[in-house]
Amino acid sequence: MPIEEQLRQSQKMEALGTLAGRIAHDFNNILTAMNGYITLARRQTAGGSPSRKHLDEVLKSTDRAKGLIQQILAFSRKTEDERELVCVADILDEVLKFLRVSIPSTIEISTNVDPKCQAGPNCEMVFALPAQLFQLVINLCGNAEHAMRGAVGLLEIDLNSVDIGATEARAKSVSGEGRYIVLTVRDTGTGMDEDTKKRIFEPFFTTKEVGEGTGLGLATAHGIVTASGGNITVDSAPGKGTTFRVYLPVADGTKRQATKVPEILAEN
Repeated sequence: MPIEEQLRQSQKMEALGTLAGRIAHDFNNILTAMNGYITLARRQTAGGSPSRKHLDEVLKSTDRAKGLIQQILAFSRKTEDERELVCVADILDEVLKFLRVSIPSTIEISTNVDPKCQAGPNCEMVFALPAQLFQLVINLCGNAEHAMRGAVGLLEIDLNSVDIGATEARAKSVSGEGRYIVLTVRDTGTGMDEDTKKRIFEPFFTTKEVGEGTGLGLATAHGIVTASGGNITVDSAPGKGTTFRVYLPVADGTKRQATKVPEILAEN
């Protein structure tokens, strides 16, 4: 993709992120009020009554809506949580546990981790939120699984450590030259045409059937990566599968720490 087109895409995503963030904050305020009044009404309703059950279901819906808001805020980079040192291989290990029991047996999973990225005292770390990285990886893998659904396929996940120079950094739209962890998620699925590739990181854009996704999975992934000073690229063609590459800057002068990986639901 030419640098001028990358710049236009970046400006477009920034504008969409600002708009989405403002809407999400306003919506969150409305949800908070709704949740409070529903909680009060629930307390004043007998435990076995039908109304109590209905109120319980409404509370579940508001909780799901809050989760959606968090994804929008992650896309818009408006989250205020403090990032920490994370070994991406730790996150990948947890994702693989989930994938091996959830994706169809017709899809083979192949992984390759650079020794410099492997979990251990010498793991090269990145600054990120573990929960967000987990969601990033699982969203990319979920997208790959959907592209291969109903067919025999191969999901390849690679982790590498690379040095990127100034010229290459500009071409890849990352924060600057230096060392990066590169996460590659490759599938042998249906692939995408050029028009789809240009829109896949837009919030609420999806090629899935109604009810199969909100269209926030890849938009959220884009927000998580760019907030860390990295970038995410896509290479795809109809019938040729899809390859996503995530570039995350390595944190300099850091020591290995245990990475906490909380449970989180994937946006497929």
